[in-house]
Amino acid sequence: MDRFGVKRAALKLSQKYCFTAPAHGPTISCKGQAENLWPLRAEQALAVVNQRGAEERGAGMSLSEDFLSSGEIHPIDIVETLATDQDWDFDRVTDDQIAMAVEGQWRTYSLTLAWSAPEETLRLISTFEFDPPAEKLPVVLDLINRANDMVWSGAFTWWAEQRMMVWRYGLVLAGHQIATPEQIDRMIGQAVAASERFYPAFQLAAWGDDSAERAIRVAMAEAYGRA
Repeated sequence: MDRFGVKRAALKLSQKYCFTAPAHGPTISCKGQAENLWPLRAEQALAVVNQRGAEERGAGMSLSEDFLSSGEIHPIDIVETLATDQDWDFDRVTDDQIAMAVEGQWRTYSLTLAWSAPEETLRLISTFEFDPPAEKLPVVLDLINRANDMVWSGAFTWWAEQRMMVWRYGLVLAGHQIATPEQIDRMIGQAVAASERFYPAFQLAAWGDDSAERAIRVAMAEAYGRA
């Protein structure tokens, strides 16, 4: 089991065995019957859980193995674990939604990931404030179309009422598929990379004298920012 698998299992199993993950660090706390807390590594925590599970259920598959094979890993649990590992500011809004702030080279982006069970889709939106002058909207909208022609893992749209530029993407997990940490990490990374890549072009289109055709030239190459 990789380190993400261990931490995901420990976080989920905490609902039954009162394990809690600290905000920082590689350890998980286990609350004993005497209400004492002591630090345990994730692997140790799972060992304790498996021992208790074996005592309750008898010999057979461990709770962690049973859990990991049951397809019940919540995608937002994975996102929260990833955000904790990356030391991103985040807020678990609901069981099915999390909001994060991810720093890029140009600015900090607001990301929200939400799980839609009926659609079996993990939705991601990444936003930043963008309020272009009304006379520049034709150029901006032309630029958005050109930008979307250059990407495959999502799309930009402008929310006029909220005055925000938005990157949207949905990871479809039909058939009870499980999102992997690598998939979610790539989703977030591509969202930030796309925003970093096209941010200067959006600024030129909104507040410069460039046409969309000229503004897009600054985004012809991939950005080298970090997420």
